[in-house]
Formats: sequence, structure tokens, C-alpha cells
Amino acid sequence: MNCQFSVVVAMSSNKKEEEEEEIVGDATTFVIGISGVRKLQVSENTIEVLDLKRGSIPQFMNLTQLQIKSFETMGWGSVPKLLRNCPSLEELIIQGLFHMTGDGCGDVCLCSIIETSLYLLTSPVKVLTIYERGDVIKDRERFAGQVRHFLLTMPNLQQVVLYGRQEMEELLLSKKLPLSLTYLKAKLRETWQ
Repeated sequence: MNCQFSVVVAMSSNKKEEEEEEIVGDATTFVIGISGVRKLQVSENTIEVLDLKRGSIPQFMNLTQLQIKSFETMGWGSVPKLLRNCPSLEELIIQGLFHMTGDGCGDVCLCSIIETSLYLLTSPVKVLTIYERGDVIKDRERFAGQVRHFLLTMPNLQQVVLYGRQEMEELLLSKKLPLSLTYLKAKLRETWQ
């Protein structure tokens, strides 16, 4: 029997501004409780809760698929910690590659690459899927740079799937991405808005 359910972990947005500085409830027990899942989808709210979590992120030993839903207004501060704690991760799905830049991203993106021997160089991920919603049109150079960074630093990558607008075809043909890499298999599809 294949059971599937969804749980949203988020901070309440109806707080007053002065209440926002109070300490957020500790989600440690909940995060530890879900650490045995095989597939996990995290939203911007979940990443925000993980960022505020005082303890360390537990090991997700069984996690084989991680889906991150990202927006330009959120940071990826907890994403490197989460990825490092997923030793069995085979598929990484990113919905919205662009995010608020900052120092917390580590080597997961091009925001601030301090050490090169971090997560991506030892990543077990074999399939990388990226969904874009028009952001490629705004900043093709940044998108190409980010995808190139993934391609060049993830040694176990076997397949890359890009979902986006037709303009992405021009990006691929412009040789801003290393098309000579044998594991790059891009599928161009219209994105649902």
C-alpha cells in the first residue's frame, strides 16, 4: 500500500511586527519525526522554519527524492545543511532556481562559494530537475551560471531535466551551458503558471 500525505510547516504570517522578534516554537521533534521519509517536499515556509531552528538538522537516511519550492524573496540558508544530511539522495527537484542571495547558501549556488569541497562535490544526486517560471527570461546569465555550477560540481549527476519557457532553448543553444557533458539531457517544456 502506497500512502502519501502532506504536512505544512510554517510560521504564522498574521503576527504583529513586534511579535515577530519573539522566539519561534522549536520544530526539532517534528523534524526528527519525519526524518525517515523517502520523499520530501519543502516549501519556502519550511526552509524558513529550518533556518530558525536552533538545533542541527537530523539525518534523512532514507530520503531519495527532495523537492525544494523556492522564491526570489527567500534565502537558502538551511538548504546546504539539509542536503548534507541526505546521504541517499538520488533526485533533487528545484522549483524556482532563483532565491535571495546570501552567505548561507554555501556551495549549493553561486551566491557565495567559500569552500569548494562541500556538499556538491560529494553529492550522491543522480537526477537534477529544475522548474522555472519565467525567471529565465529576466536573468539568463544567472540561470545559465547556476545550472553550469551544478553540472560541473556534482560528480554523480546522470541526468538534468530543465522545465521552462521556450526561451530556454535559446539559452542552451547559446553554449552558455556545457552541452558537451554527456549526462546533460534537457527536456524543454512549457511551465504551468
